[in-house]
Parts: sequence; C-alpha cells; structure tokens
Amino acid sequence: MFSARFRAKFRLLSVMVVRLGFGESKHSNQKENDKNSMNKRLNYKKWTSYKKKLHLKRKQNKKKKFVPRVIVDTNIWYALAENEALFDKVKNKLYPIYNNLWELSNTGRIHSNPEKVMNAIRKVMQCSKRMIIHEPLKYLIRKSNKKYNPFMTRYTQDMLNFTQKIANGYFITENQKENFQKHINEVKEGLDQVKSNFNNTAIECKNSIKNYEKHRKKETWFLIVHFIDFMAQQATENQFNLKKLPLRDYELLILVMDNYFKKLETGETVWQRNDLYDLFNLAYIRRGDKYWTNEKKWIEIIKEVGCEHYLYKQ
Repeated sequence: MFSARFRAKFRLLSVMVVRLGFGESKHSNQKENDKNSMNKRLNYKKWTSYKKKLHLKRKQNKKKKFVPRVIVDTNIWYALAENEALFDKVKNKLYPIYNNLWELSNTGRIHSNPEKVMNAIRKVMQCSKRMIIHEPLKYLIRKSNKKYNPFMTRYTQDMLNFTQKIANGYFITENQKENFQKHINEVKEGLDQVKSNFNNTAIECKNSIKNYEKHRKKETWFLIVHFIDFMAQQATENQFNLKKLPLRDYELLILVMDNYFKKLETGETVWQRNDLYDLFNLAYIRRGDKYWTNEKKWIEIIKEVGCEHYLYKQ
C-alpha cells in the first residue's frame, strides 16, 4: 500500500517517538530531539544507499536470468527437417511458438505432402520443452499483467494432439480427404477475409493521403500500440490491457507493423494470406532475441526500421 520510502520514514518516526519518551524535561527533550534528527539523516542515507544497491542487484540478476532465444517462421522448420546437421547445431536455441503449430496443422500439405509436414513437426517436437504455446495476444497480455493467467483453449489442446499424431506417423486417408479439404478451405476463407478487409481499408487510406512522402515519415508507432492494446482488450472482454507492456522490449513488433501498415496505405504492398501470422511471430521476440526467416519482404522491412540486429544469422 505504501511506498518503501514512506515505510522507512514511518519506521524512523516511530523510533524517534519511542526515544523521546513522555514526561521528560524540556531541555532533555531538545537534546534527544537534536540527536534523533541526526540519526534520522544518517538512517535515511543508509536506507537510500541500501535501495540503490538493491536496485542494482535486481538489475544484474535480471540480466543473468535473461536467456536469448531464436524464434523462427514456419518455413524454417521445413528447411531444418531437411538439414539434420544444421538442426543439431541450432536446436538448443530454438523456441517453437503457437503460430508454428497452427500453420503446420492447418496446411493442405498434410495430405498432399504428408512426410514434409511430419518431419517439420518432429523437429518442433524435439524443441517442445521450450515451446511458447500461448497465442500472441495472450502472451503479450501476460507480459503486461501479472494477474493474468492465460489458459489453454480446447482448440489449442486439439491442435497439440493432432500435431503429435502426425509426428507419430498419422496420415490423412482418402476417406478423410474430403472433410479435411473442407476444413482447409474454411481456414483459407477466414484468412482471405482478413486479407480483403485490410486491403480495402488500405485503399480507403490511400485515397485520403495527400503526400505519400510526408505520410511515410510520420511518427505513428504509438497508433500501433493503441491498436494492439485494443485487440488485447477485445480478447479479454475489457478485463486486461497492455498499458504496462515494456514497449522497448517489443519494439520489433511495433516498428515492423507500423512500417508495414504504411506500405499498405501508400499502395507499396498488399496484404497476403499469411501476413497475420508472419506479423504476430514478432510478438514473441523481446529485446535481445533473434528472428529467423528467409522471407525477403520481412527481412527488408526489419532492416528499414533499423532492427537488423534482430535477424538471426547462421
């Protein structure tokens, strides 16, 4: 309830009152008062010094505890499945994420090229102890709210079970092909709807922009923060927000999304079906982490926003 400084002053005041006592002479009280005033100043200096040392110690411990991780896009898992030597070299650095599993369990390749998907999932499972299974928004909300405990949805649990079955050798049979393809088409339709909405909104923005060059130079990253915060509030029915999110730790997500939206608004690019998951891969990347991707579009944007140091290089 009270700050550390207030509690310290309260304790000092209590000690001073006890030392002053009651019923003593005025002269005695004055001497004691002078003495305690000096003690108070000395104790306050000690307390301030102690606080500074404690803060420094906590900062150093935090640095010691920080373990940099490598987040990869899904296409890298496919590549690693075909390069055992490379996988053995980097596997202890890799942190699979929710988006990787989602994309691997919602691809038509599960039927058209099952071995390719199975081998990629097996590589993910070999790194499963470090897997971040929470959805991107839930992950960010947790980083902003200590009281928020993200739960695993039935969908996520089913996805984990399904990918584990594939890793164990499960194949989609011809009898199951029709239903599976129906599911894949529904997934694609959902992503295409997102694509259509963003591209239509981008066209509206483009028509209202008078000077593209000025628009590109505008400082608008804070609007991205509000946008992500709004999504977080929507996802939790306004129970939680991202007001306490350490923005500097998640600058890659914010700056890349800001740059990409400007490219949409000026017509330099259009939203693609998988862009939603590609963008939110960056939600898991903190300051000090690395992102491994071979997609030129994202590599160029990351470089443009001055975040090349986040790119993983073999």
